[in-house]
Amino acid sequence: MASMLDRAIAAITDFNNPFYAEERQRDVANEAAAFGFWVLYWTLLIGAGATCWFFPEHHLAAGGLAVWVFLVAGLTSLYARRLGVTISARDRNAGYLRRLSHGAVGVWLGVGFADARTGSSGNPWVFLVFFLLVFTLGLASLMAMAGQLRQRPHR
Repeated sequence: MASMLDRAIAAITDFNNPFYAEERQRDVANEAAAFGFWVLYWTLLIGAGATCWFFPEHHLAAGGLAVWVFLVAGLTSLYARRLGVTISARDRNAGYLRRLSHGAVGVWLGVGFADARTGSSGNPWVFLVFFLLVFTLGLASLMAMAGQLRQRPHR
């Protein structure tokens, strides 16, 4: 038997209203789209890295794919920002596992691309200099972005 509080809530909120079913469908559709975006994001970046490692002759196609993924992710973030929604709070609270995952995939893709690009199997010094240059620039970019994420949002 429902308590008096349950009956009062049911009378006040009218959960049988079709509006709530419509909202639930919209929420589930949005969550499914977000899930699909993240599955594509991760699998395409990991796949681009694998292409560089296992099929180095196709490293330019893999690099183009990675650039496309970052471009789409950036446009998605820009669109949300233009509508007043920032993801900086979500990223700040994401924890080290997400940052570690991004770093690991970045290293996987970056080292694979650098190795395929330079053909360093014959000359490891060329690869080392190229990798250190790319790693330093990437790390500087990440640090600059992290500094921007820590800033308070404009109101």
